Amino acid sequence: MQIVGCSTQRAKLILAVGIAVYVLFFFYMAHLKLVSLTRHSGDVAGITGGFWYSLHGRFFYMYQLKMSWFGDKCGWLLALVLPLYWLAPDPHTLIFVSCALIGLSVLPVYLLAVHTLRDRTAGLLFAGAYLMFPTIVSQTVNQIGMLQFVIALVALALYFLQTEQFLPYLGTCALALLLGTEDVGLTLAVFLPYALLKRRGLKWAVAPVACAIVWYALLFLVVRPAFSGGRPYRPLGYLANLGSSPGEILHTLLLEPGKTVDALVNRQNFLFVILLLQPLLWLSPWCASEVLFAVPYLCLNLLSNNVSMKNLAVHYNVTVGLFLCVATIFSVRKWIERLRHRWGDGRYAVGFGALYLSLAVTCWPLWLNLSDYTVRPYYQSQRAAMALVPPGKSVVAPETMIAFFSDRERWATLNGLFLYTHEDLFSFDYLILDGNDRVLEPWVTQEFINKVASHPGYELIFNQQNVFVFRRQT
Repeated sequence: MQIVGCSTQRAKLILAVGIAVYVLFFFYMAHLKLVSLTRHSGDVAGITGGFWYSLHGRFFYMYQLKMSWFGDKCGWLLALVLPLYWLAPDPHTLIFVSCALIGLSVLPVYLLAVHTLRDRTAGLLFAGAYLMFPTIVSQTVNQIGMLQFVIALVALALYFLQTEQFLPYLGTCALALLLGTEDVGLTLAVFLPYALLKRRGLKWAVAPVACAIVWYALLFLVVRPAFSGGRPYRPLGYLANLGSSPGEILHTLLLEPGKTVDALVNRQNFLFVILLLQPLLWLSPWCASEVLFAVPYLCLNLLSNNVSMKNLAVHYNVTVGLFLCVATIFSVRKWIERLRHRWGDGRYAVGFGALYLSLAVTCWPLWLNLSDYTVRPYYQSQRAAMALVPPGKSVVAPETMIAFFSDRERWATLNGLFLYTHEDLFSFDYLILDGNDRVLEPWVTQEFINKVASHPGYELIFNQQNVFVFRRQT
């Protein structure tokens, strides 16, 4: 069937300009949120700190984890970005790269939409709907999210399967495994039942799974042990409610259905799914078999006792959102066939594209909090306190400020000290305490401030609007 809509050249121009505007606009929004000092910036600090350590002799060392990033996760995309950070060593460099990858991740969605719906105008509209889908657009302004957008390579592999290009299909699957985090393999595994269901042939079904098995063997037997220093695999903690080891978790899932049902069926999960599917009219993705690609990670999020995995504005839902959007495109194709059979030819795809784009845009309250961009009345005191800490000095700072102190060997937040490093608070050169901060516990109380003020090794050098700076005496 011939592709209709705007010309190829015009569609390419619109797509390129749209991606550029999207990236620049949301990079500016992310910048405003960061410098407004209103929200959690610990993930920005953690990733940026890994880049800083890489340039100072310790390959992606994560200070809070006390090991390399590659002892905790995989994702060699980080190494590819390192030269850019070397040229511009600042958190904004990585935020821009993250926004750019989010913008570029629309390409396989556009290709799938055009190939499936045979309409370039509809393809552009569905591309816009994907970019404004809450779990996708939220990542432009929510910390640094480079690795999770490698999952778009799996969508590109799906496009190559649809167009029967085996070598690009195989190469894209392998690249997704190499550049992304280890959970990419869960999504790639879906190609086994999907390719068989679509009768594409055994090689299409087996190749991605074979790649994943080889990669996981290399990752867990060679790569991770080389970087982890013998530490346990931390991401298993996301399923701690089901067990403390892969064997225990599998035993619970297979032989203790009561626990599994309790983990899946609860009010929190119900609300999460309702909000997740709202921009797609709840039922849209479930009309196509392509929704299978969203199922593994959706189940992981639902089973986990980590509340962040059920938050639409956090990076754990990128994979789910991407493939819910893709599945909706395939569902629309089925509906268009029925409409044509009943009502004759028409540009139905464009109407559906406009509908889903409108729904995605109007769901902005699910991810955008305008108060994040409004500086607090004590903002100038926050900035003044930050300016008192010299470069290179170790510091404990609030979650709202810590991203600006990740370019040094030692830095921490109170939350990080209590949950991860368990270091002595009084071993740092500077302590910035914000009594107004309510981002992450533990909160700074007057009792805590009095405790620090009474320490003989520290002197108070700043006290303004409930923001304090203590300096260790030499």
